[in-house]
Amino acid sequence: MDDNIWQINTKQKVIKQIM
Repeated sequence: MDDNIWQINTKQKVIKQIM
């Protein structure tokens, strides 16, 4: 579960950077 949260957090960060 921790890994899942970390992945989601990283994905959101990348999306924010792209935007």
